[in-house]
Amino acid sequence: MRKILLITILLCAAGSIFAQDSTPQTAAQATKKVIRWGSPDSPKNCCRNYMRDGRLVTVYDDEKVNFLLVLDAVVEKKYVVVEIYFLNKTEQPFTVYPDKFSLRFPAPENKVYPAIPAEDVAKKMEKRGLFRFALAGALAGMATKQSTATVRDNNGNRAEVVVTEPDRAAQQNVQRNAHDQRASNEVMANAVRSLSLTANTLFKDQIASGLLFFKKEKLPSGLIVSFELDGVTYEIPYGTERVPESKK
Repeated sequence: MRKILLITILLCAAGSIFAQDSTPQTAAQATKKVIRWGSPDSPKNCCRNYMRDGRLVTVYDDEKVNFLLVLDAVVEKKYVVVEIYFLNKTEQPFTVYPDKFSLRFPAPENKVYPAIPAEDVAKKMEKRGLFRFALAGALAGMATKQSTATVRDNNGNRAEVVVTEPDRAAQQNVQRNAHDQRASNEVMANAVRSLSLTANTLFKDQIASGLLFFKKEKLPSGLIVSFELDGVTYEIPYGTERVPESKK
């Protein structure tokens, strides 16, 4: 009888432990913390703006992290470019991952674009000049100039004729421009590789910074840059999305 009672107590205790363990996990999975820049429920005094060289700089600052973000949809014709800086203010390290960033167009567009890997952007920039480079080579070969010359026949008669010959100066100019354009594309591609945001684990007082690239389409009146950092999702709204939810 005592053995049966002891087994029953152990089984009840085990069931209680398992039940207690599963409850917090389920709750954690169901609730994911989201901090929306400038919203009424964001941390007090966390959010501000300032201007730098005519561009809007958005700043977020709390007891854990400080970051600033610049969104530019004009500087590059095929991409929306985001410049971002992070500072870890705590003893607990966290890791910044470029693939945790996205650009979201809310309703009615309902589109989400992940950040494009920097190497993909760089390769496309390098290829931009290849067709123009080949075309310039063909056009250079066709460049000619005309001049007049005097010729004599066996009887001593003279005549003015028009002579067509390759225009060496024009050919060199076309080829030079093509080379310059290709070199410019390569410079841009290398800049993308060196300036893009890469994965970094930040310890106290360490900084990570870089550029992110997103596909550009016709931009709506409002959009949101979103990213996950150490289990928290941060949303930085722009345009009409910056109006607090309570005032929409």
